[in-house]
Amino acid sequence: VDPTGSAYVVGNTVSTDFPVANGVQPTCTPLEQPAYAPCDDMFVTKLSPDGTAIEYSTYLGGATGDIGAGIAVDASGNAYVTGMTQSADFPILNAIQPDFRGTPGFFKAFVAKLDSTGSGLVYSTYLGGSGEERGSAIAVDGQGSAYVTGITSSSDFPTASPLQPAPRGGMDAFVAKLMPDGSALAYSTFLGGQGHDIANDIAVSDEGYASITGETDSDDFPTVNASQPTLQGGKDAFLATVVPDGTALVHSSYLGGPGFDSGWSLAVANRTYYVTGTTSGDFPVTEGQPPGGLSDAFVAIVSFEGAVGYSRYFGGADADQGSGIAVDGAGNIYVAGVTYSQDYPVRNPIQAYSGNGDFFIAKLS
Repeated sequence: VDPTGSAYVVGNTVSTDFPVANGVQPTCTPLEQPAYAPCDDMFVTKLSPDGTAIEYSTYLGGATGDIGAGIAVDASGNAYVTGMTQSADFPILNAIQPDFRGTPGFFKAFVAKLDSTGSGLVYSTYLGGSGEERGSAIAVDGQGSAYVTGITSSSDFPTASPLQPAPRGGMDAFVAKLMPDGSALAYSTFLGGQGHDIANDIAVSDEGYASITGETDSDDFPTVNASQPTLQGGKDAFLATVVPDGTALVHSSYLGGPGFDSGWSLAVANRTYYVTGTTSGDFPVTEGQPPGGLSDAFVAIVSFEGAVGYSRYFGGADADQGSGIAVDGAGNIYVAGVTYSQDYPVRNPIQAYSGNGDFFIAKLS
């Protein structure tokens, strides 16, 4: 959302009649092999503050599959998007990496910046090596630098001033910062251990500290000033913060219990980190009800130095997952996700449980 209250949405569509207006790409690119759909492009849409009008809406993609996964917006209304593409003809402009590298049919991460009207690209670039990549999330700072995270299987993923210059095995997370004009990488680094390390979200502070959350099964994931220095289960969530020049970690820690845990969303405010995700039980909590079912959502508040000050479960007797988190100026925390629990704990509800999985939203003081 931008300062005026306009909402920006990214995703993907196989519809040739997706609603478009004033966009950089008015039509969906026909697929080279249209076996399941006529096209498969990402979309970027801006809605008016009251939600009644489309200010712009555009396709963005090439002749194979294109998926938009993350979006951010700066104070001037420029939109920054990331995701993954299989298209060798993805629209590229002023690119750090103009060529699709690697095996055809693999996915490559991309980063693109749309101007405030949505009718033009400021820059658009591939980001990847000879393996496969996925851009998961993107954030932008006050100077217009984009921060991107995702996963890579490439040993030759493009790095710059890296804190970890090479992969350690499996799938590694990556963190990259682009210059405001998209002309170069300010830094780009691997982040991971010998197992699989998946980055799901990124947030950036006013000072330029980039924080990442996700999941890892690596028992040698790089930790610094960790509240939990060792892997506790088959898969743990993690939280890591990178210094502004990308050369070191402020803190990096596992977050989890003996089961399976994943960090899905992250917010930062006043040098404090707010994380939500999912846990299969015995996640280290400071208060709240005990674990309720197959899996629960969790919320954790972590200090700039990496100490967990607060954590709790959200959930009932079935499966629950925290997927999104935000913090307002008064410090209230908003958590969104999905629940399959008929006994999910509600307070002042708009709607009771309807069955077969519901969206939930919760506000904490």
